[in-house]
Amino acid sequence: MYKVFVKNRPVILTDRPDQFIETSFEKHRFVSKKKLELQIEAFEHEKAAIGLMVFHYDLDELFYYFRRICRFVKAAGGVVQNKDDELLFIFRKQKWDLPKGKLDGDEHPREAALREVQEECGVGRLRIEDKLCDTYHTYWEDGRRVLKKTYWFTMKTNYEGRLIPQLEEDITDVKWLKQADLNVVSENTYRAINDVVEIFNNPNLPYNRE
Repeated sequence: MYKVFVKNRPVILTDRPDQFIETSFEKHRFVSKKKLELQIEAFEHEKAAIGLMVFHYDLDELFYYFRRICRFVKAAGGVVQNKDDELLFIFRKQKWDLPKGKLDGDEHPREAALREVQEECGVGRLRIEDKLCDTYHTYWEDGRRVLKKTYWFTMKTNYEGRLIPQLEEDITDVKWLKQADLNVVSENTYRAINDVVEIFNNPNLPYNRE
């Protein structure tokens, strides 16, 4: 199964529709690339739709055609924990977010994740603990739909210096937040970010884990 966020709502791509129990989602069988593109566009403009599920017996083929209707880009980011078990968040464009950014050329996702956290937050002495999950979301750029895959890693640091938001990336604040205070994030963030935090707290949850 793949979960892709379109306009902050989930599109599920699966080869096992019988195991998908969410009854409120629209459901369609994959027929062709063109039909898939029309289904995604219709879902994008149907504001009342909660979610969409598209199924096909060959999941790899289904995801291949989903990628074909988009320009594909890669990004990487981190869920960073300090010695007090607080998590690092940024405030960008009036929403809470996790530090992340696009890969540079053939940069490895692990290297990109470390670089982006350092650049966006001013945090040093980072070390990657493990791969967490991948998220997918779409947006429009220069008249074409973009599919962004973000590789997420868990990180730790003993850095205790000042946090420095990367203002040129529209980041206006960087904060360490305790788990008990994460409701302020969950109420004003993207659903993919809530998923990443949930997986961090429940690592056995099924999710995109290529």
